[in-house]
Amino acid sequence: MDLIHYINKRFLTVLFAGLFLSLAAGCFSPSDSGDYQLELAVEPREAAGFNVNPIAGGDGKYDEGTVVTIEILENPGWQIEQWSGPIFARDGSTAKVNMDQDQSVIVRLVRVIAQLTPTPEPPPTATETATPEPPAPPPTATNTPTPEPPTPTPTATNTPMPEPPTPTPTATNTPMPVPDTFVLEIEI
Repeated sequence: MDLIHYINKRFLTVLFAGLFLSLAAGCFSPSDSGDYQLELAVEPREAAGFNVNPIAGGDGKYDEGTVVTIEILENPGWQIEQWSGPIFARDGSTAKVNMDQDQSVIVRLVRVIAQLTPTPEPPPTATETATPEPPAPPPTATNTPTPEPPTPTPTATNTPMPEPPTPTPTATNTPMPVPDTFVLEIEI
């Protein structure tokens, strides 16, 4: 029985040592440079670029607990409308994300319409102005009886009257008196 006991003891020691070494090798493997991946999207793409700090490891992953700062670089004519994702400490165009798992952040931008700034007008200068007369009061309605239309009065007009007819001479057979004497004088 001592032999069986010895073999079992050795077997268990080797088994535990192998298990320990495999666990230790997995935790400290030089090929394991990160645990979590950050996916960052800017919509629309032409609206902006971005920077992240720190940059992910060679495999594109971050170690657990790393705090990544995201900076959005807006192109002219664009501004950030909305951040989506597990961000914190947002300040204008920057925000932070904690890499405690794979993370996804989306930044939406909108086009900015140029606003015209009005030119200030110069201050008014004092000038003499006439004081306007107060407006006339509005007419008030009264109940005035409507007069009946007047009866037309005849008026004298200068109407020409026809002239009386002019008597026309008529031929009559009127005897002429004959003188009693008749004197004839002749000159030679």
